[in-house]
Amino acid sequence: MTKKLFLLGLCMLGSQVQAAQLTCTGKLTQVGFMPQYTGKVLSINTDYRTNISVTAVSEDKADMVMSLLLSALMADKAVTIQYNLDSTITCAQIAQWTPITIERVFVNK
Repeated sequence: MTKKLFLLGLCMLGSQVQAAQLTCTGKLTQVGFMPQYTGKVLSINTDYRTNISVTAVSEDKADMVMSLLLSALMADKAVTIQYNLDSTITCAQIAQWTPITIERVFVNK
């Protein structure tokens, strides 16, 4: 199952190179859907920050992101998430309740 989750994460890789990305690793404590926003916005809580609002690289990949995050939550696995954010901030400084883009998601052992 871990290999399948990793492969799903690889499928989500975008071909665009971003100037700045913040990479954070930790366990998810909650994953939710936020229908009040336009598009598919998810709310995640992690052991490094709570109330993070995230969107996928593109709306058609949001279902894959949700699936991967829910699988990691249910399997109690840590995830590594690359956010489209300034890499000079720390994971604990991610703005709460402000939708940000997830560039990549990896499920760890």
